[in-house]
Amino acid sequence: MLGQRLLTALLGMPVLLFASYLGGVPYAAVITVLAVVGVLEALRLFGVTPGPETAICGLVGVAGWLIGPMLGNDSLTWPVLALFAAALLTRQVVRFPDVTNQETAGICFASTYLGLSLAHFLMLRAVDGGFALTLVALLLTWVFDSAAYFVGIRLGKHRLAPRLSPGKSWEGAIGGSIAALAFAAAPFPFWSATLPLRLGAAVAIIVFGQIGDLAESAMKRHAQVKDSGRVLPGHGGMLDRFDSLMLSLPAVYYLFRLLPGGLGR
Repeated sequence: MLGQRLLTALLGMPVLLFASYLGGVPYAAVITVLAVVGVLEALRLFGVTPGPETAICGLVGVAGWLIGPMLGNDSLTWPVLALFAAALLTRQVVRFPDVTNQETAGICFASTYLGLSLAHFLMLRAVDGGFALTLVALLLTWVFDSAAYFVGIRLGKHRLAPRLSPGKSWEGAIGGSIAALAFAAAPFPFWSATLPLRLGAAVAIIVFGQIGDLAESAMKRHAQVKDSGRVLPGHGGMLDRFDSLMLSLPAVYYLFRLLPGGLGR
């Protein structure tokens, strides 16, 4: 299992980093793949019965969040989402009583959870110096997750959230936090972001990455599944691998908005 986890990380990280470096269509294509896979997993976690119709509804909802950032026109987002909401309600009227409140709410929240997060992947990459910021967010998240995993295996004794994720420990969280902060502070030549922004990003990732991780664990507990899917060997589903990024990467985006001078020139 550990070998599968490492292999998946070693193969997946370069693909996402290289696509982010290229930006434009290649990066949008990778985000689209994540959206397609992720929305099917999210629908399952929110109790929506899988099927062609519900899958299409979820994909349209995610597309509503992504179309504006992909086309560089944020004014498109809200009209498209308004039409999506109207279509969902119309579907419930036409298909009554087969379509329930719970199903409509599940489709809406699943597409929002995934679409809003992935939209920030595109928004972060689109700002001036976006690759440097994306590099900071991805590397620090992976460093935190990897260090927390290995420290937790070796030293973990005190459970962080035993009802949600028995495998996570306070020792792992502390070890991951130290590793992320140390990595952010290290004067690597590939860093383009300033030290204050990197340290701020590390703190944001430590806090919001953990919340995103535990939130997905809570979703899986309610859905009574071990993994969100099986698309990534050793990691389960796409959401199992990207759960930390779902909140931490948007946090880095807004941190940059607060610290616009955080990129070296």
